[in-house]
Amino acid sequence: MVNPASAPPESEQLLRTALDRLNEVTGLKFVDDGVTTEGPSPKREPYQPDRYPGRWAPVLIAWSDPAGDAELAGDTAGHGGSTSITASSGSDASYVTGEVVLDGPQLSALLDRPGGTVAARSVILHELGHLVGLDHVDDPAQIMFPEGSRAVTDYADGDRTGLALLGRGRCFPGI
Repeated sequence: MVNPASAPPESEQLLRTALDRLNEVTGLKFVDDGVTTEGPSPKREPYQPDRYPGRWAPVLIAWSDPAGDAELAGDTAGHGGSTSITASSGSDASYVTGEVVLDGPQLSALLDRPGGTVAARSVILHELGHLVGLDHVDDPAQIMFPEGSRAVTDYADGDRTGLALLGRGRCFPGI
């Protein structure tokens, strides 16, 4: 689900190309569930039966700003992560949902600069990496390095290795 409240005009294409790239690298398939009014939340519940009856809350990609999400203060252009649960049978933890929050005004300003589309896509790829389970790394040549670089515009070797491993994880359809 996407909340486009503060999205730049190019947001749909930016998200589509970034998600296509994530799908390609991980083998995972993300489903476009459409638009939502659900806003970002620091304690987003994975099960919201009033909003999403009979299922886990879908992944939320929310365009926001520092007033709507305090984590976007300063130079932070986005953040992302996932929520996992462990079944009562003691199985491994399974991701059931997640959230990516992008600073619409900051990325809009970035898009107005030369090379801005590539830089904005890099921010989205980074946050999608967090969504599927990657953490920050110490190597500035990887997209999962905590600070963006104009020289790093796509998942690098280390990023792709981690994403491929995450994509091969077991599925627990009974959860």
